[in-house]
Amino acid sequence: MKRFFIGFFFVLLCQSFFAQTNSNDLTKESLDRKVKELKQKIESSTEGKRLKLLDSLSRLVNNKTKYSFDSIAKITIDYAYQLDSINMALRHTSSLMFYYANRASNAQAGVKVFEDFKARKTNSKDYDLLGRLYTNAADSYYFSGKTNESLDLYNTAEKFSLKANDSISYALARSYKSGVYDVTGDYATASKLLLETSQIFVRAKDTSNLLWTRNQLATLYTKIGFTEEAKKERDKTIAIARHRHDHLSLIPNLFNAALEQNFQGNQIARISYLKEAYKHVTEPDYDLPNKPIIFYGLLNAYAVTDSLSKATYFFDKIQNSFAKQHPIPNESHYRTALADYYIATKEFNKALDEGYWVLNYHKRIGNVWGKYHMDERLSKIYKALGNIEKSHTHYVDFVTVRDSINSVKRANALSYYQTLYETERQESEIQQQQAEIAQQESEIEILDEQNKIKQQWMLFGGISILAIFIFFYARYKQRLKLKVLENELLSSEIEHKQKDLKHLALDITNNKEWALTLSEQLERVKASTGKKRSKELMNLETEIKNKIWVDESTEDFHNKIETLSSSFYEKLRSNYPDLTKTEIRLCSLIRMKMDTKQIAILQNINPSSVKMSRNRLRKKLNLTPGEDLYAFLLSY
Repeated sequence: MKRFFIGFFFVLLCQSFFAQTNSNDLTKESLDRKVKELKQKIESSTEGKRLKLLDSLSRLVNNKTKYSFDSIAKITIDYAYQLDSINMALRHTSSLMFYYANRASNAQAGVKVFEDFKARKTNSKDYDLLGRLYTNAADSYYFSGKTNESLDLYNTAEKFSLKANDSISYALARSYKSGVYDVTGDYATASKLLLETSQIFVRAKDTSNLLWTRNQLATLYTKIGFTEEAKKERDKTIAIARHRHDHLSLIPNLFNAALEQNFQGNQIARISYLKEAYKHVTEPDYDLPNKPIIFYGLLNAYAVTDSLSKATYFFDKIQNSFAKQHPIPNESHYRTALADYYIATKEFNKALDEGYWVLNYHKRIGNVWGKYHMDERLSKIYKALGNIEKSHTHYVDFVTVRDSINSVKRANALSYYQTLYETERQESEIQQQQAEIAQQESEIEILDEQNKIKQQWMLFGGISILAIFIFFYARYKQRLKLKVLENELLSSEIEHKQKDLKHLALDITNNKEWALTLSEQLERVKASTGKKRSKELMNLETEIKNKIWVDESTEDFHNKIETLSSSFYEKLRSNYPDLTKTEIRLCSLIRMKMDTKQIAILQNINPSSVKMSRNRLRKKLNLTPGEDLYAFLLSY
């Protein structure tokens, strides 16, 4: 996820999008041991070997403050530049900015990393990588209060993502950009961007990012007074996230739902949402950056409901943990909660100090909504102190912003986008239903073809094993055809791929003809006797072996895969020049989710040899035991 209601940032680790290494699969002891082993190997290595080990160590401790991830990443970046491994340097630069902006709450450090990157004047044509890098840079500027600069960087990230034909990265950059318009009060543009990107996620069937977009839309509707629509969106996203056990989506939605209940004056519902979120963030194995903000929310909630004993409990917890960190995580939320706590304990001068810190922060980043609510608090604090003049000044500022937000012009613009949203949502549901119907029809066609082949071979008893081969061979061809069709949406080589599909269709037709010929030969075997029968059987056996092991289309198949995966092959050769041609082909087959038996058939080797080849490949790619080979290859 990305942002909570007022600027809170929460990013989804996409398995595919940011390609962050999941070291959470390792136990604490095994992770400590692995880190120690890698550090020892690094000390005794040089050049390329040292760089690969640094790369592995950086990915292993990715986003983990305990292991000094930022220091390790910086060393890896500098050494990669020394050895002219530009893409590796950029990948870790992107990860480091992500860490500073979204894990360490130190966005200024992320800005410094990006400025160092610009100073190097690095030249790279990896547009996918550049798109992610500029998105993380934009986040760093956004959380540093430099909204104008962040807007330019989000626009640049979009351009790189388009060049890379990466619709998900493009949609993420645009949806994150909506936050800039949100905090500056341009809700119409923010709404439009979120509606556009939600359609991309629907078409891509990307549920996690779609949930985040709906979260932001619900928040936006709350800000402009569309409470019914906001509740509808919020309830739907929470229900889906609960069903999927998707805490990464669920917790920010619970937090925002609590905020919405607070604005409506329903403190019981607000605390209920926060307590559910608290239950998840305090689980023993929970390791995500949103724990502090849930604690702040509960401190705030109990303070404003005069539950001082419970508020003090969370106040002490926060002061003994998060407040001692540098920088303090989500500091604006922390100080807002303190202001409300000090108001409840009638320590009004302390409340003023915290209130002005938050007010100046929101002024600096241009957050109209945050300033609006803090002016209201400061007016109440000064009233309690008996300073009517300053109380009136802040109240006037509060009313001015409130009237601006509720202006007729802004409301009309947002009403238009609400109507647009309803229309587009209906269209997206229709498109999704059509896509599901088309997929079902395609599956029925494949099943029909499989059934025809099965019916042919079941007539021949002991030779029915051939039906299994034909079944998998035909299904594999169909899957390859569907894969090419999907790639058409993200590739400019449309003509070449259409021609390739025709060749594949011809291959399938030839295979059916071979099956019919084989059926006729089996009839002759059944009708013959003695030596003639033996000879017919030998001819039949020879033809089957030739078809399975010496199929001339096998090499053509590999050539087509190389053509369609040229970008993937180039990246592998660039980062791992020691890989052989056979190993690169193996990477491509694994990336296509082919199992060991299928790979053995296509490479004309035994299944046991495939397993040995996979183990050698993992060593050459320098993967740890906890890393998934398929997920690693999918990130390229």
